[in-house]
Amino acid sequence: MSKFVLFFFFVLTILTTKLPITTTCEWSSSLINEYNVTHVFTVDKMNCGNYSTIQEAINNVPDFSVEHTLVIVGSGIYSYTFGVFATEFIAYNISFKNTFPPPSQGVKGAQAVALRVNGDKAAFYGCGFYGAQDTLHDDLGRHYYKGCFIQGSIDFIFGNARSLYEDCILSSIAKPEWVGDGGCITAQGQELLADNSGFSFLNCYINVTGKLLLGRPWRKYAKVIFSTTFMSDVVSPIGWNDKLKDDSVNQTIFFGEYNCKGPGAIRTSPPRAPFGKQLKDDEAAPYISISYIDGNEWLHQV
Repeated sequence: MSKFVLFFFFVLTILTTKLPITTTCEWSSSLINEYNVTHVFTVDKMNCGNYSTIQEAINNVPDFSVEHTLVIVGSGIYSYTFGVFATEFIAYNISFKNTFPPPSQGVKGAQAVALRVNGDKAAFYGCGFYGAQDTLHDDLGRHYYKGCFIQGSIDFIFGNARSLYEDCILSSIAKPEWVGDGGCITAQGQELLADNSGFSFLNCYINVTGKLLLGRPWRKYAKVIFSTTFMSDVVSPIGWNDKLKDDSVNQTIFFGEYNCKGPGAIRTSPPRAPFGKQLKDDEAAPYISISYIDGNEWLHQV
């Protein structure tokens, strides 16, 4: 079994300051004390670390360890297929990019995902996710994204996780002709009423190009909420769409907005889709803090 998919505490961070040529390759990180780290591995493409590849570092994480492991990654571009299947994975200041060009309208099955997150209790701080269609597969588990940059055009955040996105930039590269047919931020996949999943966006910022929807259902009980978020005019006036083209689904999905601002949040002519809801204070309350993802129980308070 790959060590990467075992249940270990794992922190991945990128060193943002380049080492001088005369350096003795000394590494340091405040995360060592903040997380009481036991194992520290360094990765550098210029042979200034313990390993030259991230995979080598992951391979050397002790099996079944309950101790904290920190992997510090030196500045550079590393080419991998990356997925998170472990519990308690944390990443700081690193970007995940799928370099495949945006697909043409109607194309299915093209290379798309930049990162898949399948493990429970995963957190990302100051990270970037770059792609076009299906950029971030926020698949399963409870996840927290703080101060991240997420780029895409078609369903670029999708999956069945229960996630809180706080202070994130959602950067559209959608094309104007895709309005109502492809340009879309979310495709949430809650399939059963009993599933406790959904995407909550808090104090985020939506901008850049094209026209796109806030969300459309991937499954029957899709749940997406945008709260106190700035929406530029890239957001389509109708706001939401029914990807499944099923009137009964309009009765089961939960699409909500709460105290959002900006030209894309204006709901006059044409009005928002009827199955999207403007939430009251009490309706929005469960989604606007880390308690939505049980964060008080597992998120590290720095």
